[in-house]
Amino acid sequence: RGLGDVYKRQSMVRDLFLFCCFTGLAFIDLYNLKEENIKEFFDEGEWIVIHRQKTGTEANIKLLDYPKQIMEKYRGLCEDGRVFPVPNYKSCMDSLKRLGKKCGITKPLSWHMSRHSFATSVCLSNGVPIETVSSMLGHKDIKTTQVYAKITKEKLSKDVEKLSQQINNIEEFTFGNCLLYTSPSPRDIS
Repeated sequence: RGLGDVYKRQSMVRDLFLFCCFTGLAFIDLYNLKEENIKEFFDEGEWIVIHRQKTGTEANIKLLDYPKQIMEKYRGLCEDGRVFPVPNYKSCMDSLKRLGKKCGITKPLSWHMSRHSFATSVCLSNGVPIETVSSMLGHKDIKTTQVYAKITKEKLSKDVEKLSQQINNIEEFTFGNCLLYTSPSPRDIS
């Protein structure tokens, strides 16, 4: 194999890893992903509809623009109906380790990190409810998803700041059919 082949393989593995970062697919589900799993739904968006190999649970994942671009880059390269010409797991992991080294990443990389990144950095940190994340990951039990939901200080700060902005200037609250007004301050009465 020449250097050009190595570069092409690493580039493809990078794309496949990033595709999983934006879809939450496990490696085996990426490997088995077929064109027939890409469906258009009521919202005219493209969705991945699969039954996860590990659990058999259905997962419905709306495709964001970035993973769509990756799909288009490799579309038509497989004659067996698969979306991507995914190399074997060991080959992908070897390339991923090389890529990590090139990027200065000292922590050992695993393919599962892409799934974790989807759950935490892409979804939960951007306000996607945990129930939605659980469904997209194809988890049978939300407790499995809660492992990903460790709240970061940044997320906590952002959420409380958002809450503060929403309630900061509210002067009346609705309670049933009554309107309750905040009490005037002693300065306003005199």
